[in-house]
Amino acid sequence: MRKLVFIIFVVTILFFVNIVFYIMSEDYRFFIKKIKYSDSVIYESKLSINDEDTSLSDIDLKELPPVSLTPEEETEEVDTDGLQFLSDIETTLDKQEEIILSSTEQEILDIFSEYDLKELKKHASLFDISTEYPDDYFEYFSKDLVVYFFSTKSYSEVFDVFEVLSFDLPYDLNEVNNFWQSSFYINLKEVYTDEFIRLVVQYQSKAFGLKIHRNVYDDIKDIIDPLKAKK
Repeated sequence: MRKLVFIIFVVTILFFVNIVFYIMSEDYRFFIKKIKYSDSVIYESKLSINDEDTSLSDIDLKELPPVSLTPEEETEEVDTDGLQFLSDIETTLDKQEEIILSSTEQEILDIFSEYDLKELKKHASLFDISTEYPDDYFEYFSKDLVVYFFSTKSYSEVFDVFEVLSFDLPYDLNEVNNFWQSSFYINLKEVYTDEFIRLVVQYQSKAFGLKIHRNVYDDIKDIIDPLKAKK
């Protein structure tokens, strides 16, 4: 009999303790519900969402006091006169890179007037051997003759460019200096030979190139030989 009374007393105590924890502890309530509804996910929420809640719309915005900014917070007017935008920079660079045919280059062009040379604006391949030349250049062409003007570089710089390119391209340089101030041939290697002779010449500190068909090579020599006196 005493054991039964003790068991009832313990059960009663545990029951009250359980009630106290259930009331006081949110985690404990969640734990009990999780045991009771083990196949369901239990979420505790104290917020009641009402889609028809218009408490904010009931506020008369006109009654709100105006917002005033301190001097530090006021928006400063931006002076764009001193700003240089990307499009302006690109335009400036284009102008800087634009090359103009010099009087000396025009003189050289005039001596080949009988070949009716036409300017080629978009270059395909320099001397038909490379597209790796680093600067812009002038190109005038006909069936038997193409003339190049390397306006941005000296003769020695042009030579250096072709010397570097020769490491990867099938040609050799032969600097013979038999025309004007200086000159060198660009000789294609045997398996790549064609019907043209390629030559770079210095005249009055200007470097220009000639791609000459073999049929007119002697005629071109007759044109440029007399200019030796104008070194």
